[in-house]
This record gives sequence, C-alpha cells and structure tokens, in this order.
Amino acid sequence: MDEFAILDLLGKNLELAFTLALPLAGTALLVGIVASLLQTVTSVHEPNLAFLPKLVAVALVACATGPTLVAQLVRHTVDLLSDFSRFIH
Repeated sequence: MDEFAILDLLGKNLELAFTLALPLAGTALLVGIVASLLQTVTSVHEPNLAFLPKLVAVALVACATGPTLVAQLVRHTVDLLSDFSRFIH
C-alpha cells in the first residue's frame, strides 16, 4: 500500500468523522450560544439552564439524523472491508 492510498483513506476517514460529528456538535454549539445569551440578558446564571436545553436538543438531533449517520458509517465500513485486500500488502 503506497502513501497516496494511505492519505486517501485518512482523508475519507476524517471527512466521515466530521460528517458524523457536525450535526450533534453544531446543535450543542448553537443551543449553548442561545442559552448563554438568554442567561446574560436575564442575569440568571444557573448551570442547569444551559445544560438541559443542550441535552434535549442534541438528543432530538441524534434521533432525527441517527439513521442517516449510521447508514453513512455502515456504507463506509462495507467499502473499507470489501477493499481490504489492498491494505495487507
């Protein structure tokens, strides 16, 4: 296996990792910013008021995008394992 194949595989793996993490991390980021702004405006600084909305939003997004993300992961794994003979040289 040459270095170009390794770099290609690494690039595909990183792209998949970002694709899988982006919906959940982006949701947590956006909800965290909104919760922080609301806490600043209302002068209420309760940690639970920032954590609970993030938890609920990430859980909802995970339920909504979970099947698609798992399908992408399974497709990538099948592609990787079906071409496994290329990696054992």
